[in-house]
This record gives sequence, C-alpha cells and structure tokens, in this order.
Amino acid sequence: MIDAIRAKDAPPRLIFPSSIAVFGGLLPDHVDDDHLQRPQTSYGTHKAIAELMLADATRHGMVDARTLRLPIVLVHPDPPTQSVSDRIAGIIRDGVAGKPSICPLRADTKVPVVSVETVAQNLITLHSADPVKMRGKRVLNQPALTISMDDIIESIARVTNTTPNVTYALDPDLKKIVDSWPKGFISTRAPSLGVVADKSFEDIVSQYRQRLAEKSAA
Repeated sequence: MIDAIRAKDAPPRLIFPSSIAVFGGLLPDHVDDDHLQRPQTSYGTHKAIAELMLADATRHGMVDARTLRLPIVLVHPDPPTQSVSDRIAGIIRDGVAGKPSICPLRADTKVPVVSVETVAQNLITLHSADPVKMRGKRVLNQPALTISMDDIIESIARVTNTTPNVTYALDPDLKKIVDSWPKGFISTRAPSLGVVADKSFEDIVSQYRQRLAEKSAA
C-alpha cells in the first residue's frame, strides 16, 4: 500500500487502527503511549510491525500516517465472532436482549474498554489533528475505561433494570491473552489532540441499546 501511494504529489493522510495487543509481558498499572512494546501474540506483533512501517514511511514523506491503538471496543451490532473483544461484548448483547450468557473470565478480571461511537469520533479527530500538536509522534493510545466483568454485569442491570443471567465459565486461553494486556490504558498526548475516553460504562451499554432500538424502528 505504501509503495502504491508514495508517488502522489502530496503524502496522503492515513489513519491506522492499531491495538492494545502491541503491549505485553510484565506491565505497570497504567500503560502510556511510549511504553516498550512486547507483544505476546502474532496479532499484536503484526500491529507493531505495521506501526513501525507507517512511522518510517511518514518520516520519508511518503504518507502522513496517524495511529490510534485501540483497547477492547464495545459493542458492534453484527453477528457474534470469536474475537477476544466480541466474547466480552456478547455479555452485553445477551444482557440487553434478556438472554442468558456465559462470561469466559473471572468476575474480578479487569479490562480496558471504549465504545464504538467514541472510537469512530476519535479516528476522525486524529485525521484532522494538527501535526505540530503531535510533536513528531504519530502513535498514541486510545484512552480507556477500566472495568471488571462484575462492573459490566452491574451496568447492564442498571441500564435495563433487570438481573442479567450470567454464568462464569473460565476460558484459560482467553484469560492468558487478556492477562497479558494493560489494565489501565492511557495517553498523555490524547488530551491536546481532542482524543477522549468514554464518560462511563453505562453510557456504552445505553448507546448499544439505543442503536438496537433505532435499527428496529427503521
């Protein structure tokens, strides 16, 4: 792709959604933009490679790349998948629909999350950001809320005024992946660029519920 667009008169502006999976290993409570990358999965390794390639192409003036590393993004309305984020999203989909669900992680497992709506707006904001404000650094973390599985279930209960029917069944492989990720995902550069986190997890559940209602009414 870089080779295909490098011949243009002006470097095209390119937004790359990267991932929290570029980090791993022994991590502090909060991981900022410039923490050393030690991906523990092939997926995270591929994302880290792409980040470096785009940064190098930007340095050479081939593209104007900006990268936003995403935590767990909730909740897309499409059919379920087996991705890590979507297995957590399934708890919300089932809870809002009044269906029983299975939580594959411990009740006290904490994960960093962001809503679909906030990610979409932040990608647009990053696209429009003044390069001077980026201070020569084109990669930043999407600021996230840190919540536990219990927090998710309690938020669903408050938004829907029901008692979600959730059974805990630990998936060791999923736990290994999630445990390798940061729990606190922050960015010191995000505020100056207008890249924000969600205000509350109840907002994320409510937004998803509203999208379903709008889709049904359409």
